[in-house]
Amino acid sequence: MKIFVQNVKTLLHAYGWTHQDLADAVGVHRQHVSRVLTADSGTISTVEAIAVALNVSLSELFSPTMQIPEKITR
Repeated sequence: MKIFVQNVKTLLHAYGWTHQDLADAVGVHRQHVSRVLTADSGTISTVEAIAVALNVSLSELFSPTMQIPEKITR
């Protein structure tokens, strides 16, 4: 999950998003996003929703060579 967390944080930074922005896009509470990113705990459905919100595939989120897609609009 370390690569997943690193990739999510990279995308958040690239998009100028906060944990709250991601939580809003996913439809969960900000604390849930924080737990997923700090405690490596999250269901596959939450991880899939994060991928969709960040405009990347699930496999890309776990790839050490992830490419940053075009910036998405909120």
